[in-house]
Amino acid sequence: MFLLFCLLLLFYILFVAANQDGAVALRKSFLIAALLLPVWMTYNVRSIRLDFRIMQAVMAGVVLFLAPPAQRFAFRPCLADALAAVLIAAMGLSQFLNGALAPLTMIDISLTMLASYAVGRIFFQSAQDVRNLYPAVARILFLVAILAVVESTVRINPINDLLGKRFGILETGEGYRWGLKRSQGNVSHPIYHGIQLLLFLPFAVELVRQGWSGTKKRWSWILTPLMLAVSVLVTVSRGAHVGFLVTTAVSVFLLLPRWRSVLGAAAVVGCGLLFLAQDFVATTLATLAGENGREPRLILIDGAEVEYTGTKHRLLLSTVYREPLRDSGYFGWGGAMTGVRIEPDLQSRFGSIDNHYIRFRLQYGLIGTALFALLMLTVSCYAIQTAWRPSEWQAIAAGLAGGFLATAILMSSVWFSPDYGAIWMFCAGLSANVRTLYLNEMSARGATIARSTLNLPTRHRIPVTHVAGVA
Repeated sequence: MFLLFCLLLLFYILFVAANQDGAVALRKSFLIAALLLPVWMTYNVRSIRLDFRIMQAVMAGVVLFLAPPAQRFAFRPCLADALAAVLIAAMGLSQFLNGALAPLTMIDISLTMLASYAVGRIFFQSAQDVRNLYPAVARILFLVAILAVVESTVRINPINDLLGKRFGILETGEGYRWGLKRSQGNVSHPIYHGIQLLLFLPFAVELVRQGWSGTKKRWSWILTPLMLAVSVLVTVSRGAHVGFLVTTAVSVFLLLPRWRSVLGAAAVVGCGLLFLAQDFVATTLATLAGENGREPRLILIDGAEVEYTGTKHRLLLSTVYREPLRDSGYFGWGGAMTGVRIEPDLQSRFGSIDNHYIRFRLQYGLIGTALFALLMLTVSCYAIQTAWRPSEWQAIAAGLAGGFLATAILMSSVWFSPDYGAIWMFCAGLSANVRTLYLNEMSARGATIARSTLNLPTRHRIPVTHVAGVA
């Protein structure tokens, strides 16, 4: 079945490339692979794990090489590229030091971490590409919203049910909240679906700009963020809800320069109030999850009795894994964490490490975690730099900046699953991509100003040495 879907995806890529070009095929096929094809369906070639997002990147990349666009790619190497490459090398070294480096391990790590990053890195070549893509973006996000609402209310996931896929506990207790089935879309857990959807908010923000800027308002585009918000809402994932609000708030902050001081002050006050009301926040989150009113469960950790809930699970991880974290060193225990040991009585309850920073530290040590943090910081700075001043890329960059901040917070409560991790890596590449296009736009704008200044009448000319860009 996996190979059949790959063949259909390849036919679609070839069809679009034949009628337009390889770059358009890459963009449109990415949307399908990212949001519609089931991520849980994979295919193993020895130690290489393939999914549809990896296959889309490989197939679309080959077709792009064979059917390139008429214009040259707007590509310039940057710090994020170097950090991504060094991160892959550090992960491979960790595997080697732990005796887990098989002949194909580096290919597997590279495809998992870099395939979607590479797609994002060359996603757009001009502002016209954005305008051409957005009808397809609007249709797919609308379809995703419809499927999410149907899954949540009718309790049918058309793709999963058609393929006979079941998810055990998600089909019963844990998969239901507020009387709704938690929508999980094309991924394996509702929280992953919520996170990948909030990472698509940059496209929705740009759709608002595109729909509002024309002489005839396109309300179906303008309302796209609302559709996306509904899609996130019916995942009934508290983290995704908070993340969507954070992404929206950061986007609004960056897109409204005149209100930045007011919005910034409000954010500082809000964060301060949340810090002072930590107990109230924890109680509220537990209530939203339906945990209050139950008999408290008490467990022993290091000989001390502590109360355990699903909400507190993440907070207890650093205590449970204190010794393995201390001993993880510079390069960790490898991807499989074979050397990690905790108390036997806690193994079944805390085998799920729902914290990216703790899990990644255990796997790849201080070096790997630091490199990931630097990559996150770098692409976030790219997005903020691009969104700070008005340009063709401001709306997309503002959404990216918000998405990076939101996921940086959320990853303290969820591991870096490929289900949404591939979309995060795509956004990292896209951040570098739009920054390059922004810098090109600024350079062109500066050159235009310089030429117009030099063409002034003689009595208005200024010394050439004072013109921007001229030494």
